[in-house]
Amino acid sequence: MQSPSTSLRTGTTSKLSRQRERFLQGLLGPARRVAARYGLPVSVMLAQAALESNWGRSRLARVARNLFGIKAVSRHAEAVTLPTCEYNGRRRASPKNAGGRMLAARFAAYASVEACLGDYARLLAFAPRYAAARAVADDPFAFAEQLAACGYATDPGYGKKICALMRRYELTRFDSERVQSTSSGLEAGGNK
Repeated sequence: MQSPSTSLRTGTTSKLSRQRERFLQGLLGPARRVAARYGLPVSVMLAQAALESNWGRSRLARVARNLFGIKAVSRHAEAVTLPTCEYNGRRRASPKNAGGRMLAARFAAYASVEACLGDYARLLAFAPRYAAARAVADDPFAFAEQLAACGYATDPGYGKKICALMRRYELTRFDSERVQSTSSGLEAGGNK
């Protein structure tokens, strides 16, 4: 039997489907290592990966192992072009009109999920635009809201969606083992 710190089937997390449980279990080890190295909350990483990749089922996740919707920039050797829904920030979401528009975008492609997690972590750890989020990294809910406020995603409800996933699946229990890191010796870079 798994210890409570690694088991995903405790409390309200029993609501997890087997596919979702496998997705989170597969990410948990690499996410913990990356979170410890860069001082990021594991819960936010897991919730963002679940939301952005539709629990690993999105075309972007399957084709490019990109779990976070990271757009391709010059540092990315490989990229794929796929449709995405973008919000312009002026329109409010409603049941009739979600406020977004579909367009094609170039996304980073990764050799592995671990490479994707590392790129994501370096982006959040070093990009100046995420400084406000890093300042509250010890509070996963504040961190998620600040990521949204810093413009990580164009969806106006992004922060609330991340927080809802963390609450529903009790993902913050995985943050207790997070070790704060220092940036010395770490590689900088990244754009979302």
